[in-house]
Amino acid sequence: TDAPAASTGEPASTAEPVAVPVEPMPGQQSIEVTCPDGAAPGVLVTVNAPDGSQVRAKVPEGIAPGQRFQVHYTPASDSPGAKPTGSQANTNGRFTNHLNNIPVVGGFASMLATKAAEATLAKTGKSPEQWIEHIEKSVNGSTAEWRSRITNQFDQALSSSDDSRINQLLDSAMAGSFLRSEHAPTVVRTAASKVATRQLKAAIAAEDPKLLKGALVSAKRLHCTEVPEFEAAAQKYKEIKKLPPGFDMKKMALHRKGDKMMAKNDVSEAATLARFQRLLDLTHRKVYTRDRQGQAVPERLELVSVTAVTNADLWAD
Repeated sequence: TDAPAASTGEPASTAEPVAVPVEPMPGQQSIEVTCPDGAAPGVLVTVNAPDGSQVRAKVPEGIAPGQRFQVHYTPASDSPGAKPTGSQANTNGRFTNHLNNIPVVGGFASMLATKAAEATLAKTGKSPEQWIEHIEKSVNGSTAEWRSRITNQFDQALSSSDDSRINQLLDSAMAGSFLRSEHAPTVVRTAASKVATRQLKAAIAAEDPKLLKGALVSAKRLHCTEVPEFEAAAQKYKEIKKLPPGFDMKKMALHRKGDKMMAKNDVSEAATLARFQRLLDLTHRKVYTRDRQGQAVPERLELVSVTAVTNADLWAD
């Protein structure tokens, strides 16, 4: 009998099964699968192996839906009843079509992982897991030592009321984003609160808008906006600058842009939105421009949203 002709890759009205036996590599097993409907060459398909594992393989070139191709895979264990996981089968599997013998996706990654583990063991005498554990312990130990040293420095500065030293330490803590951490030592937070409170009280007493603004900004940087003096300073600044009642100074200080104390608030009150819509209706004018090229122009504009921007620096009484 004539041997079946190799597939040309062109779709046929009736897909005849094509099986080309290829010897598996030592330790491998072979199964023959049918290309599913809609699968094109190069598409990954999932193959269920007899041992229960799943093998991911690409549809080889020249195979059309309904045609068969061979998949070679290495079982995870040769013991009776053992079933490798899908990832094991994926790593070890190989598929073949005609004269091609191509590794399944994952084999190369597995080889690299093995090489990396061998290199780690040779260099450090530890497995990758042991080496990671060693690094974590070293980092944690260094962090604990650093926290202890910082705590002692703040303790000494606070006990001697050395404001200059406290400010210097707080500058370092802010530069390293140390104050942002919820795990910052209590003594550091105490020092920050003391400095912020002192600055806010001095600014309130001076009734100087520049000092008030600076103290509010500093309190935010020190993460001390919950001290009572912060709210008092915000109200004093609002009073001196004669800002409208709707200006939320605390929010403006917390959400400032650069050196500008400002805030953006979405307006949702129905009556206010209606006024803006009426303003659009009363001021809208149909204008025919050349870029319209004879097309229709909007009959009206419809309001989408309103945002109120409060900026203390731009307000004038």
